[in-house]
Amino acid sequence: MSARSRLIPTIETIKHQTSEYFLSNHVKFGIPTVFRSSFINIPASSKWVCSDSSLNVDYFKELVITSYPEPYVSIEKGNFDVNNNLNQDDDSNFARFEVPFLTYLQLQSIYKDIYLAQTPLLELIPSLQSDIGSVQNFLPSNDYIYGNSAWIGRKSFTPRHYDANDNLYIMITGSKKFTLWEPSKKPGELMLCNANFRAAEDKESPWGEVVLNAGDGIYIPQRWWHEVKGCTDNTTISLNWWFHLPQVYKNSTTNLKSN
Repeated sequence: MSARSRLIPTIETIKHQTSEYFLSNHVKFGIPTVFRSSFINIPASSKWVCSDSSLNVDYFKELVITSYPEPYVSIEKGNFDVNNNLNQDDDSNFARFEVPFLTYLQLQSIYKDIYLAQTPLLELIPSLQSDIGSVQNFLPSNDYIYGNSAWIGRKSFTPRHYDANDNLYIMITGSKKFTLWEPSKKPGELMLCNANFRAAEDKESPWGEVVLNAGDGIYIPQRWWHEVKGCTDNTTISLNWWFHLPQVYKNSTTNLKSN
């Protein structure tokens, strides 16, 4: 039996737990964790998404028109191939560039392979902060949050990589499959720089896999290899936060029990 054909375990799941429990029992020990339906009722799930599951362009347009200056966002077109793109293969169909947000809103309705990625939308349009509701309850204070990003697109794919910081990733709409491998032993690099990408070798079996749907989330500890793939042709909207664990949790010798 090959390594790839072995049974891949599911990732530990929690539901309706407190921030204290999550930080003390999961982040402290670097345990990958899935949240089921924990974020299903946040305002973004209705404000950012139309009834047909498409992006609510009118809502974002109204917010951007009242913003000055209009923010630029990072978008990707085509498929990032970890071998070709890191080697700067001229035959690659992948490109990454920045455009005004209103331009992106037009492009995403025309081109199905446009992906808004690595864009701190909550910082660029601060009024969106009020749409994320209870998510903040699972994060430490802002002093420990390294950054955040929005991810919006169809059939998106981010190849295997690791982040230098802990990562809380939530689904607003759509579905994505996450595949995790055990953590890298090398020192952490900057988030999503080329040094953090590497294709899996044949002998490397995934540590775990899970599909997230709207309202779900996942905690990926720092330096854990992971790959993220959109599961449908519909629009997926996701947010994530990179953060550090406060020292008070690192020093604690007791753990909280599940409710």
